Amino acid sequence: MMAFYGLMVGCILYKTMSDSIQDPENYAKMAEPFESQVDATVATQGFMNDVLLARQKWRIPEVLIGCAAYCKKDSKIQVASLYQRMGDFMQTPWLLQQINARVTQDLLEKIAELNDLLKEENAD
Repeated sequence: MMAFYGLMVGCILYKTMSDSIQDPENYAKMAEPFESQVDATVATQGFMNDVLLARQKWRIPEVLIGCAAYCKKDSKIQVASLYQRMGDFMQTPWLLQQINARVTQDLLEKIAELNDLLKEENAD
């Protein structure tokens, strides 16, 4: 149970540490919820249109995007997420595996850093 608690604390610390978001001020602006689901949908569709144009301009054949925006609904905040694949459908599993491997490696490194911090605090 202690290892699980350490992992939980580590994840909570990771979410609150300033280095988990490269530009906290900009992120805070972007994380402001849209007034409605319609507004969030318009924004995500506009984003995807811009990605499509950039893909064509820079000749990037394979694109896999997952994104999320926040919106208000019934006085609550909801997450409006979107997944989009562009290119050869048969390349999607390979690309997703590459992304997953990198994200997992980053997360494991961050957990190791937090584990070291917890050990230092417990040693004091």
